[in-house]
Amino acid sequence: MVKTAEAGWVFVHAEALANPAEALALIRATGAKAGLAFNPATRLQSYRYLTHLTDSVLIMTSEPDGYGQLFNPWLISKVAEAADIFSASEIWADGGIDLPAAKRLYHAGAGHMVLGRAVFGSNDEVADYAANAAKFTEIEL
Repeated sequence: MVKTAEAGWVFVHAEALANPAEALALIRATGAKAGLAFNPATRLQSYRYLTHLTDSVLIMTSEPDGYGQLFNPWLISKVAEAADIFSASEIWADGGIDLPAAKRLYHAGAGHMVLGRAVFGSNDEVADYAANAAKFTEIEL
């Protein structure tokens, strides 16, 4: 494996790997945090044996195969389950997240969220991106 760029986190989709433990170990060997990403339908219990190798877990909160997919509120409980199973890992969420969803995900255990359309989905000027992003900097407890 050749490391040509610095990356803080590297996520791999658990479902796509024949040997997820090996992939996580290789990622960690580069100095990056190793993360597992899970599609909405994947059972997290099947990957419990990897908790000692997993620094981060990313739960897809919409179907990952198309632009414009909507946030699925049923997956908030999956974020909570991930926080329970992978209790020593950072929990991420990605997929159609708006401000109300971000608040619910935070309270379920997601400390990190990918905010694509919520920040960049506007047809307005670049200055609006900063204003959109600022909405997410403080989530009320």
